[in-house]
Amino acid sequence: MDYVYIIFIVGIFLVIYAVYQATKSMLFVSKTYGYNYLIRF
Repeated sequence: MDYVYIIFIVGIFLVIYAVYQATKSMLFVSKTYGYNYLIRF
């Protein structure tokens, strides 16, 4: 039963880490391309 909890915690950690990386990359993309769109319009 202990292994189930370990796998569950690791899975949640990986999901949170993936979401964090995705949001960080999205913020970076929106920062770099957002200014170009503002300047364009």
